Order: sequence, then C-alpha cells, then structure tokens
Amino acid sequence: MYFHAPRIGEYAHRCDQVKAQVMVNNDALVSAVAVLDGKALPRPARLTSRCFDPFPDGDEDRKHPGPYHAAADGYWLLLPPLAPGKHRLVIGANYGNDTDADFGRMIQNFEYELQIGEPAI
Repeated sequence: MYFHAPRIGEYAHRCDQVKAQVMVNNDALVSAVAVLDGKALPRPARLTSRCFDPFPDGDEDRKHPGPYHAAADGYWLLLPPLAPGKHRLVIGANYGNDTDADFGRMIQNFEYELQIGEPAI
C-alpha cells in the first residue's frame, strides 16, 4: 500500500497519519504465497517505510501545492538471479481484519510472466 498527502492546507496530514493510512490491514495478514516457476519461495518480509516527500523537485500535476508526506507498507521479497528465458511468478495473499469494511478481508492474486534477456556483457 502507498499513500501520500499534503503537509499543509485543508487536506494536510501528519507523518503518523500517512503511515496509519498505508498500514490499513497488514497486521492482519492471514497467508501469503509466492511461487516462482512452480516452486514456493520463502514468505515475504513486511517492510514499512518512513515518511518521505514523493515530489522533492516539484510536480506540476499535483492537485494540492506544497510539500507532501508519503509512506508505503507491504510485504516484499527479493527474487534470486533468474536464468535467461521466461519465468512465471504467482503471488497470493489474504487478510483477516473484520474491523475494516473496505480492505479487511481483501484477497490479492497476481501472476507475472517475466522475460529475462541474455546478459549485456
């Protein structure tokens, strides 16, 4: 999960508020599965970011001017070096937070086809 908000003005958020937005239900992860080419990978690790400004050099497309706070929270894994060719990565997760009507019982399923080229050197 990722969230950002202005630091000043009508929609201002403090750093702790931004972090709370991205932590929605990650404490309630029931299961997480990652499979690479048919083989299960270790359970992903949870990483929570510190607050940062996602637009340090400015951004013309921002809805609200001024500095921003942003944060991310989620489960991550580092893939081993992959041989050249096609690979299939499947990820699934489900959550068990009955107190959050929007995201508490969220189910996620992703499937990626990775095409790894020959080394450049």
